[in-house]
Amino acid sequence: MSCISALTEDFYGDTRATMAFTSLKKLGIEKMPELEKWHIPKYEVFNNLEELYIIDCPKLIGELPQQCSSLRILEISRCDSLVLPNGQLSIFNGNNIQQFTSLCDLKISNLKSLKGLCLELNQLVKLQRLSIVDCGSLLPFLPSYLPSSLKVLNYEGCCNLEVESENWQLEDLTLVNYDSHKVVCLGRFPMLKSLEILNCKSTGIGSQNSGAATSVMTSLQTLTISGSVDLISFPEGRLPAAPKLTQLHLWNCKKLKFLPQQMDSLFPSLRHLFISCCPNIECLPEGGLPSSLQCLDISTCKKLISRRREWGVAKLPSLTQFRIGGIDDEVESFPEEDWLLPCTLQSLQLWAHKNLKKLSYSGLRHLCSLQTLYIRNCTRLQSLPEEGLPASLTTLEIEKCPLLKPRLRWKKGQDWPKVARIPCIIVDLELVP
Repeated sequence: MSCISALTEDFYGDTRATMAFTSLKKLGIEKMPELEKWHIPKYEVFNNLEELYIIDCPKLIGELPQQCSSLRILEISRCDSLVLPNGQLSIFNGNNIQQFTSLCDLKISNLKSLKGLCLELNQLVKLQRLSIVDCGSLLPFLPSYLPSSLKVLNYEGCCNLEVESENWQLEDLTLVNYDSHKVVCLGRFPMLKSLEILNCKSTGIGSQNSGAATSVMTSLQTLTISGSVDLISFPEGRLPAAPKLTQLHLWNCKKLKFLPQQMDSLFPSLRHLFISCCPNIECLPEGGLPSSLQCLDISTCKKLISRRREWGVAKLPSLTQFRIGGIDDEVESFPEEDWLLPCTLQSLQLWAHKNLKKLSYSGLRHLCSLQTLYIRNCTRLQSLPEEGLPASLTTLEIEKCPLLKPRLRWKKGQDWPKVARIPCIIVDLELVP
C-alpha cells in the first residue's frame, strides 16, 4: 500500500508525481494528525485508484478527490472531522455521492459523532459489502437507506439496527456487540446465507413477531452464536426451519440451557454441529440429531457431556468426525463399554479428559474407517491398548500427554511396536522419527 506523508499544492504540481498517482491503484493515508485538507488539482490524478484507506486523520475536513471513478474499496476510520454537524459523513453529502458509483466495499469505523447514513447511500448501485464498526451514536436506519445490491453487512459495536422491513436482500449478516432488546427476526432476511451473532448481551432470536406462524429460511447455510450472555433458550415455535443449514456453531453462551427442539426436522441438511463453553446445556433436543450430521464437536459443556451416553452417536449414519473435550468425571477409560461410537468415523479427537488413563481397544476395534486419532492434554493417559489401534489408522497425533510421550519414542518406547506401522506419527508437534 502506498502512503502519503504530506499533501500540498507544490507536491501535486510536480508532473512526475501526477503521473505516479495516475497509475496508482491502492492508496493509504494513515496517522496524519495534522492533515486538515486535501489540495486537489483540477486535472485527473486518481482515475485508476481502486482502493483508498483513510485512517487516523482526526482533523481532515476536506472532500475526497472527485477523480475516483474507479474506486472499489473505501475505508474511513478515526476521522471524526469528516462528520458534519448534522451527524452525517461529509463525503456522502449532497451530490458527492455520484463520484462513488463504482464502490463495492465500504467500511466506516470509530466515528464517535456519526449519527446517520444519508438516504443518497442507496445510489451506490454496486455496493455489495458494508461494515460499520464502533459508531456508537449511529441512530436506527431503514433498509431503504441501503442499495438493493448490498449482500454483506457487518454491524459491530453499534445498536438499534432497524430490521422491521422484510425487503432486506442480505446474504451475510454479522452482529458484534449488538446491544438491543429487540428480537432478531430471522424471517426478515429471506436471502440470508450466513448469520453471526457475536458477544451480544441481549440476544433474542425468532422467526416472526410473537404469535405469527413460523417461517422458513430457505437460504440460510451457517448460523453462529457466540458470547450471548442472556440467551437461555430458543423460543419454541419461533426459530425458523432452515432446510439448507449445514453448520451450527454455539460458543460461550453461559446461560444457554436448551437447544432448538426437533433439530432433525428443522435442520435436515445439518452437517457440522459445534458446541463449546456452554456449561448449562443439559441435553440434546428431543428427536435427536439430524441423520445428515457429519461432524460433531462438543467441548467444555459439563452437563451435556455428563449425559453423553444419551447422544445416540452410534445411530448417526453419516458421522465421520467426532471431537469431544473436557470430560472431567471419574471415567478412566475411553470409550466406555456402554458407549458405542459409529463405525463410520474417520477422525476422532480427544482433549482435556481429566482422568483418562487408557484407551479401550474393545471400544475402538470396530472403527474400521478411522484414519486420524488426535489426543491432546490428557495428562494421566499412561499407555495405548495392548492390542494396538485400528488397522485403518494413518495419522496419530499426541500433544501434551507427558506420561505417554516417552512410550512413543522411535524404536525405543514401550508402545512403539503398537504404532510402528502408522505412516504419520506426531508427538508434541514433532514428526516421529
